[in-house]
Amino acid sequence: MQFYPSLCDIEQMSRAVHPEIPRFPSWNIFGFVGIVTAIRLAVAAFAPLTGDEAYYRLWSLYPDWGYYDHAPMVAWWMALGSALFGDTTFALRFLAPVSAGIGSLFLWRTAALLLDRPSADRTVIWFNAMLIVGVGSIVMTPDIPSVFFWGMALWALAEANGSRKDVWWLLVGISAGLGIQSKYSVLFLGPGILLWLALIPANRFWLRRWGLWTGGAIAALVASPLLYWNATHEWVSFLKQFGRTVPKSWSLQYLPEFICAMLLLMTPFIFGFVLIGLLRAGRLSLGGNSKLALPVLTSVPFLVYLVSHSLHDRVQGNWPVPMMPAFAILAAFAASVIVNSTTSARWKKQCVKVAAPLGFILSTLVVLEVLRPFLPIATSVTPLAEMRGWAEFAQEVDQRRKASSAAWVATLSYTETGQLAFQLDHIAPVIQIDQRMRYVFAPEPDPALINSAGLLVAPASKAEAYRSRMKNCNLQFEPLGTLDRKDHNIKLETYALFRITGAKLEPSLPPRGKSKRECP
Repeated sequence: MQFYPSLCDIEQMSRAVHPEIPRFPSWNIFGFVGIVTAIRLAVAAFAPLTGDEAYYRLWSLYPDWGYYDHAPMVAWWMALGSALFGDTTFALRFLAPVSAGIGSLFLWRTAALLLDRPSADRTVIWFNAMLIVGVGSIVMTPDIPSVFFWGMALWALAEANGSRKDVWWLLVGISAGLGIQSKYSVLFLGPGILLWLALIPANRFWLRRWGLWTGGAIAALVASPLLYWNATHEWVSFLKQFGRTVPKSWSLQYLPEFICAMLLLMTPFIFGFVLIGLLRAGRLSLGGNSKLALPVLTSVPFLVYLVSHSLHDRVQGNWPVPMMPAFAILAAFAASVIVNSTTSARWKKQCVKVAAPLGFILSTLVVLEVLRPFLPIATSVTPLAEMRGWAEFAQEVDQRRKASSAAWVATLSYTETGQLAFQLDHIAPVIQIDQRMRYVFAPEPDPALINSAGLLVAPASKAEAYRSRMKNCNLQFEPLGTLDRKDHNIKLETYALFRITGAKLEPSLPPRGKSKRECP
């Protein structure tokens, strides 16, 4: 039995002429987006910061054109939120749920242009039902602006496809440039657009139009400050991110992990509809369907890269996030074929009905686990454990600092640096003494402060390695025991404390051609 109707049936549905393309969603969709955005803002205010968020907060204190780990947009958005609401968890995350809400409305318009109103409604609902969106849009990471601007570019392309007006390419260029300023993965959107232009005969006329080339120039111009920053900082960010693309060996070890992660993060039913929609829309794209080709071909280069990367290294679960708007459209297209077909079995239509509820249930469980752990698993071993217990832990660290007459807190990890700096802001300086290239955006610490005594906080599991390192570097240190980071009296991690003197910071940017100093 064929799971889906024939290709001819699909093609007829996809080419159906609608009297008028709706410009705005119904009040039901506006209400849905408003409710989920309000809920996410409330959760964002109370959920503790992740280690990465606390680290990005340090960036936001010194907005720049680039940073060691990523492009700068996440820092700019955090800085804007802090300017509006102060240096709070809510402020740092404010634009994450808001951008997901605004992006959902533009995604509705994109799907309406490419499909129809019912499919556009389903696209928005399923996009927000994805676990990777439902939970991911609560925290502020580089993925948040990257998916927003990728989605904006997709919308502008859909408008250009429908209106044949050059002006839309200007918005494509702005969105693509800002997307690159958000995360380097948005660079794959460019080759995707070229595929859409080259493989669809009806689109090739754009190659002779001023809009396409002007939009490309705008994208390059908007992204150029990031290139300049890297050129003036020994290309540290490019080397870090693009260095991982070079395979050292090939293996199938990580491919099943990548597939399973996508199945879970998109939720199983939506993931299945994405696959079917990708295959069916891909076949129609080969027949010249420019509408369905848009979400398919703009995603192909990045998707091919992720699959190839999984053949030699692990693909992090958040990497495919920019493609989620396109995937939601493809999933809604696949679902519309079932819903509109008179030959589809009842159980197939039931799969369509349960896809969104399952996604929202999973997202709710994860959010509740973040706010107050309740699942029957060891709290200390979950990925969420690194978010908890920092406020009380920082207070105890500061008490130990005062008791040892230390003037500052030293760390050897950006996670501890960010979390302790957020909790001890205006109380005690928190400085990571190695990997100083991570903090090239900030002024160098006062040498007089570094020359004074400091309290080193480091995971106890690595204490012996730190002891050996400090001895080899002739760093004077005095062990001060250990301290546990807890959440509701549950031990999450144990840290070793050392009173140190004679610390010397690693150079932020070593002289060209020379290696970084090994000793702090």
